[in-house]
Amino acid sequence: MLWKNKKLLILIKGSISIFLIFYFYKSLDELFRYYLPLFTNTTRIPISLFAFILLLIFLIAFLLVHIWYFKLLERFTLFRPKSSSINWGVGVIFSLVISWLLLHSPYAVLFNFWWVKTIILIFSIGFLSWLLTEEQNKVYSYFGFLKAIVLLSSFIIIANELQTASSYPFSLGWSEGNRLWDYSILYGRDRYQIAADKSIPVYTSVGRQSLWGLVYLIPNASIFLARLWNVILFTVPYFVFGLVTFYRKHQKIDVWVMLGLWAFLFLRGGPIYTPLVLAAILVATTRKMSLWLSIIFIAIAGYYATESRFTWVFAAGMWAALIAFLDTESNLSKSTKQRWLRAIILGLFGVSFAYFMPKSLDDALLSFLTGEPGAVNQAAAVLASGEQGIAVSGLSELLGRQPLLWRRLLPNPTYTPGILLGLLTTVGPLIFFLYLLGKKMHWKLDLWQKLLLLGELMAFLIVGLIISVKIGGGGDLHNLDMFLITLVIVSGLIWHADAKDEIQAISKNKPIHKYALFLVVFIPALLGVLSTKHIEIPSKQVAQKGINNIQSAVDKYKNKEILFIDQRQLLTFGFINNVTLVPEYEKKHLMDMAMANDANYFKSFIADIQNQRFSLIISEPLYVAYQEVNYEGGFGQENNSWVNWVSIPVLCNYESIEINTDLRYELFIPRKGPLPKELMDICP
Repeated sequence: MLWKNKKLLILIKGSISIFLIFYFYKSLDELFRYYLPLFTNTTRIPISLFAFILLLIFLIAFLLVHIWYFKLLERFTLFRPKSSSINWGVGVIFSLVISWLLLHSPYAVLFNFWWVKTIILIFSIGFLSWLLTEEQNKVYSYFGFLKAIVLLSSFIIIANELQTASSYPFSLGWSEGNRLWDYSILYGRDRYQIAADKSIPVYTSVGRQSLWGLVYLIPNASIFLARLWNVILFTVPYFVFGLVTFYRKHQKIDVWVMLGLWAFLFLRGGPIYTPLVLAAILVATTRKMSLWLSIIFIAIAGYYATESRFTWVFAAGMWAALIAFLDTESNLSKSTKQRWLRAIILGLFGVSFAYFMPKSLDDALLSFLTGEPGAVNQAAAVLASGEQGIAVSGLSELLGRQPLLWRRLLPNPTYTPGILLGLLTTVGPLIFFLYLLGKKMHWKLDLWQKLLLLGELMAFLIVGLIISVKIGGGGDLHNLDMFLITLVIVSGLIWHADAKDEIQAISKNKPIHKYALFLVVFIPALLGVLSTKHIEIPSKQVAQKGINNIQSAVDKYKNKEILFIDQRQLLTFGFINNVTLVPEYEKKHLMDMAMANDANYFKSFIADIQNQRFSLIISEPLYVAYQEVNYEGGFGQENNSWVNWVSIPVLCNYESIEINTDLRYELFIPRKGPLPKELMDICP
């Protein structure tokens, strides 16, 4: 039997070794494909190619040693520093270097390939696991492995976000540039040439403007600073929420930080809009607060969440009630009666304050911040995008005015796994592990506690799924934001109920507990790292040439109004000058109305286009190209709505004088001559 086991072991090791050799071959193939274009102008072999080949040989050899001579590695434990501070310092520096190499180095494009990138990640996880293993007699440990995954993946994801902190003047995404314009209006209206009494409607909420717009309080804030602020808002609050949720006295700092980073990784799976995360932070801080102080925090959280997105109106109150009712370790509600009373009071205050808060407070607050009366009316248009003012019928109105694409719940081109499978992959391991953990701990919840927990989860899940299938949505899981945050809150409550002791003793439990916890850590890390990719941004010279061309056109055609449908950030940050702002007909607003087939809205737009009101229009490149609803790139139905309501009216009445697909803009002037043949059967 022993001989058979040895033979089987050799067979397994041999199979893995063959796979590693195949891995080496595929990595070399990617390497040569990357360097092949460099040989067109020279026969000299770059030194970096030799360096990468040697690196691959070393990495494969390192893995083969693990398979065949693992005991040899035990000698290297003598070289591991005994100071945890040194180990963590080295681990952070190493993670920074790897993140820079994969995403910011001159060779970052190479690591967009699969094989080379993953072999470096495997080695990096191995090194960090060795470094962060606390048991001096072990090469690796289970928790050292989990820490390595969390640390490295967090740094890589943050490094990926930092790519967008760029001074590049043109939009980095479909709506990224115009979003920067949106956020500037509340505090930076003076950046635009427009009459003082004319309102500027924007396609976002006051809550989001007041947060992202803070950077515009800095005089002459640059586009780089605005984008850096955006990166901070989409990273730091996630981590802070994790720290607040899992905070407990006398726990090790490294464990606390790892829990905060895990929350960051998990919520990035949405990703979750920052105002809701900030509201959740306020709610989470009330766990140890007195009732009256908690009421103030919950009221602020509910009000701010609602001002950011009306579908969040009940979130803060429901979370507050959940924490108060399920927190079995709290000293503030020792008896069942006290727990009921605290949950009801906080829940009602959170919901009622969010719903009934008078709009006059909006005007008072924002007028104080901006120094302008009626700032709310100037700052935000009431749009049916899920971001407008609150109303009981708001959700039904939102769902009734635009199609619901239920097929996006299943695998589809817009979001490859589909909402249901994507959600199951993201939250399934966590729910299963929490179930195992609660059962192991005998975390006793009475019937009412179970009903509240399941009721809130189901309510947030149903609302999130419905909003996700609205046309324009379904590209990720961000509309399931309240559901995802609730799971983190529940994780924190179980942690405070002494789950720490059970997790630390997980090696003594059944293997299923270890596998489940591994998936809880590995899945969000894997999904986050797989989504990272080096961004190729056109050079400064190319961008400046585009700016010069647009400015020349503006100077030439400034005899009448000039409309920036897209690329409005060029006005925000002074890249284009001498333009009187035309606030209406902004790209995102046009798309929203197009998806709703709102003919009444488009009457004025089409009339202005037919009357050639504008001497120059700056837009994304426009085409009359209908797409199959399930075409490979996704969002086919959205594209077709845009073609019908925007592209055709513009192309039938305006002609292009410049199109730049690299910088993603097109310039149009009123059409003078006859229609080209390709438009004759399309234009009325």
